[in-house]
Amino acid sequence: MWKLWVGSREHPLHWRPNSPQLPYIYQTPTMHEVVPANADYDHGGPKHRGSRLDGEMHGVWEFFRRDGSLMRSVEFDSGKQVGMWRTFDRSGTVVSETEFPPPEVTGH
Repeated sequence: MWKLWVGSREHPLHWRPNSPQLPYIYQTPTMHEVVPANADYDHGGPKHRGSRLDGEMHGVWEFFRRDGSLMRSVEFDSGKQVGMWRTFDRSGTVVSETEFPPPEVTGH
């Protein structure tokens, strides 16, 4: 069975090839199965690459600009932000890094 997810909401699937209205389509997993959740731009280049576990973003996700350059590399653990999130400029240089969960602030 195939389902459409927009954000975190499930919608009935009315699939039309090359439809820009459909952000991504993925196969409904059996319980605790990791499934790909990829999307492409209308020109065929990657928009994002990632996986879902029980409907939640899970594992490494990569987000791309329309020109094909990597914009952000992030990681999720069952929908929770984890690890080092990196944002890149068009040449591939890291412009920001954010750690999740953030390190605890200690009082002095």
